[in-house]
Amino acid sequence: MTRPISEQRKSEAQKVTIIGAILDTCLGFAKIIIGLLSNSSALVADGIHSFSDLLTDFVVVFVFHISSEEPDENHPWGHGRFETIGTVILGGVLIAIAGAMAFDSILNLINSQTLASPTWPALVVAGLSILSKEWIFRYTLATGKRLKSDLLIANAWHSRTDSFSSIVVLIGIIGYMAGIRLKF
Repeated sequence: MTRPISEQRKSEAQKVTIIGAILDTCLGFAKIIIGLLSNSSALVADGIHSFSDLLTDFVVVFVFHISSEEPDENHPWGHGRFETIGTVILGGVLIAIAGAMAFDSILNLINSQTLASPTWPALVVAGLSILSKEWIFRYTLATGKRLKSDLLIANAWHSRTDSFSSIVVLIGIIGYMAGIRLKF
């Protein structure tokens, strides 16, 4: 059910999303820089993924801006349905990102090469990423439920999947540092 967007609701939704965008930006830079310095291509890829999350954050902010507009001649019941459209767009972007990540992972498996072992700073950044993304997930989910916003709830779950991808990166770094090598 689409709901009219009050200024307070719009402000709260944009606040949590902007906090998430700032977090994604900081994590993206940290993952890429530390990943490069620590020989962790998985952490670099996770950093690039963090920057791609900015796209969905901007979609959420933009949709809440449009949805809060008053009814007009072309939209006599208001613009609240744009939130539903935004939720569909966000879902499509998430599917596209998942497909791109899967494709990149398959290419990395096929073109495997001997890599230098990652160092401990990569572990620290991966761990901080997991904790940060779990925190923003919980914050965004609580806000989405309070505001009854499917778009915010979808964005919260997007953060949760980012946390899961960072868990995979952390496990991969630990495994590589422990000498576990998969050969195909």
